[in-house]
Amino acid sequence: MFYLDSIKLINFRCYRSNEFQFSPNINIIIGENAVGKTSLVEAIYCLGLIKSYKTFNDVLLVKEGFDFYNVKANFIENEQNIDFMISYNDKKRKMVRNNQVIKKQSEYIGYFQVVMFSPDDIELIKGTPSIRRRFMDTYIGQLDKEYLENLSLYKKILKSRNEILKDFDPNNKKIRALLEIYTDKLIEYAKKIVGRRLLFFKELNPYIESQSLAISKNKEKLRINYLANSNIINIEKEIRGNINNDIFARTTTLGPHKDDFEFIVNDRNACEYASQGQQRTATLSLKLGLAAKFKDITSKVIIILDDVFSELDKSRKNSVMELLIGKGQIFITTTSIKDIDINILNLSKLIEINKENEKNG
Repeated sequence: MFYLDSIKLINFRCYRSNEFQFSPNINIIIGENAVGKTSLVEAIYCLGLIKSYKTFNDVLLVKEGFDFYNVKANFIENEQNIDFMISYNDKKRKMVRNNQVIKKQSEYIGYFQVVMFSPDDIELIKGTPSIRRRFMDTYIGQLDKEYLENLSLYKKILKSRNEILKDFDPNNKKIRALLEIYTDKLIEYAKKIVGRRLLFFKELNPYIESQSLAISKNKEKLRINYLANSNIINIEKEIRGNINNDIFARTTTLGPHKDDFEFIVNDRNACEYASQGQQRTATLSLKLGLAAKFKDITSKVIIILDDVFSELDKSRKNSVMELLIGKGQIFITTTSIKDIDINILNLSKLIEINKENEKNG
């Protein structure tokens, strides 16, 4: 069994120095708005993925008046203690596991898996393709270190190729030869990334379909349609054949950095045809499917539901919980427990957050 036993937050968001103890099963974090519930689960998320799901800027995670943060945690795995620490100081992140400093993010991410449910998940349908690409990279990366490595290398190659294209001189033979070299490398890693994304959705779709049918009482069937910017079979031909367009645009216009995916509910595009309620159900089904898939692959799953219950009626809340129980250690933030089934409450630890938490330490 694997679970988060305790956490200590130092100068993280609103917390000065606070410790929390958790249940291996369900933890319900209750309190009024703006008292630190989300900050607590944000810290848990950061332990798994280093970065926040709320901001890309680590400075914003530091409590006002201080210049660093520190998040320490103790996990239990098969009755053994495993210590994690992430910190930010002097514009640098630090990752430590069992007192060993880990230099590469790809070596840190994936020790355990995190599935985050948030009201902002609706943006996976309504938002820009970059949001959906970030979703792919976040969840594939937790299962596949090689994917993270390939993605990192692809981004470096893409940046260098774009720098060449930005000031491209067609009469400079050295520059043209350099463009060819970076094009070869771009194609090499593009194939790996697109292939892994295809496999990810192929494996995930059966889970999503079953979860969507369960939560909608067999009314809505969801699948994800991956929209690769370049066809995996012809990716080399397409990217090479597009070089003149790239030169004209002064940037790389084809490749997995332009990929997207769409939600298909009952064979129709959810962005165009689904109601707000159906879109909510679709994003819930996606995350439920992820939790189910992760559970089948690994026994180390952390599930976070941050203010999701405020968007759901009583029936939907309890359906979600029934589908999640047994999939991993669960953390829920909410302002009220009145609509949560008594049987679920009996399995839960209640953690009350109030303004006093900010003053501790």
